[in-house]
Amino acid sequence: MKKLLFIIIALLSVNSAVYGDGIDSYINILRSDVRTQKRAIIKNAMDFTKEESTAFWPEQKNYELELNKLSDERMELINYYVDNYDIMTDKKANVVVNKSFKLEEKRTKLKKKYFKKLKKVIPSTKAAAFIQLETQIERMIGLQISSQLPLIK
Repeated sequence: MKKLLFIIIALLSVNSAVYGDGIDSYINILRSDVRTQKRAIIKNAMDFTKEESTAFWPEQKNYELELNKLSDERMELINYYVDNYDIMTDKKANVVVNKSFKLEEKRTKLKKKYFKKLKKVIPSTKAAAFIQLETQIERMIGLQISSQLPLIK
């Protein structure tokens, strides 16, 4: 598991200078890199039996589709933040924070939904391990993205 964590960190520890000035291009490349590697990361970490694998991957695909919608919402929020950074008002800051809270709630609700679904087709311990892994990946992506955004002034 330690080796897997190092792989994830290496994957996500990219320098924004490589991708130019645009946060959009940086985030899109980061998301693309993660999508490319995520299946392999999950496969290596989960140690599924053949039957578990057959049951898991269709559910994981559905989860990813729903997660992508939330990622798009996050991108919209980041774009709103960047577009309004130099003209930030109290009202706009409230919009940013409240939308951020809503996104966190939606992500938690999505993980709860898929934990319930997954534990019907794979052991609860493996469903929990997937949610744990997903949360770790999500937090590392969030940290990488937020480290590129300046604090509200």
